Amino acid sequence: MDELQRLKKLLLEKSYREGTFTLTSGKTSDFYIDGKQTTLDAEGGYL
Repeated sequence: MDELQRLKKLLLEKSYREGTFTLTSGKTSDFYIDGKQTTLDAEGGYL
């Protein structure tokens, strides 16, 4: 698996969430991506 594939997998596992989220703008979204969770992971920080 190349680095881009590993990064995509980590983003899906650690950062991508489905549900109803209220954004700071007040709008709602059916999904949320918190990239910090991947960045703070040891492998994610490396990639």
